[in-house]
Amino acid sequence: LTMATPAVGAASGALSAWSRRMVDRTEVVMGRAVRVREKAGARFAVTRSSAEVDAAALLLRRIAATADSSGPWTTDLVVRSHRDHAVA
Repeated sequence: LTMATPAVGAASGALSAWSRRMVDRTEVVMGRAVRVREKAGARFAVTRSSAEVDAAALLLRRIAATADSSGPWTTDLVVRSHRDHAVA
């Protein structure tokens, strides 16, 4: 958790900064100006990235809650926590 939690925070901050930067940005597409925020690809990227950051945060919270519990810690629980940490 020591390295993963700050990484999730950094990813969240980067996503927020990128989103703020793209709000008023335009590109020329086939001779007309198009706002980047209106492009399907940009919307998909923001949506997917946001979902991945949220999922990672939820997985890390579950790991922390498991570690803070008084047990018992079964093999399945330990394996799940390791898997969740790797995915996050």
